[in-house]
Amino acid sequence: MTSYVSVQDSFTISKLPTGYQALRMLLDQIVFVAKVIGVSAVIAIALKTLAPRLPIPATSAVGLAIVLLPSIVLGAILTWQLWNLNHADSAHPGHD
Repeated sequence: MTSYVSVQDSFTISKLPTGYQALRMLLDQIVFVAKVIGVSAVIAIALKTLAPRLPIPATSAVGLAIVLLPSIVLGAILTWQLWNLNHADSAHPGHD
């Protein structure tokens, strides 16, 4: 015998955002995307205008550093956040 789970069992209409909430969520997402695009544009313009003026030698070590540095920095930031999150939980063991 095959049993089917109806959509109504696992999803309720009451959990959907109302018109105003949905509009607010959409507006928040649009603002976030606009901020990311704006910051990216500023960084791109700064690199386009300032990078040629920097005296960076064209060596393989510099190229390797330019490629690896963003990943290393992001990894360090995420590791630091994870470390802080774990230590914050251990500092207050009674909190759920």
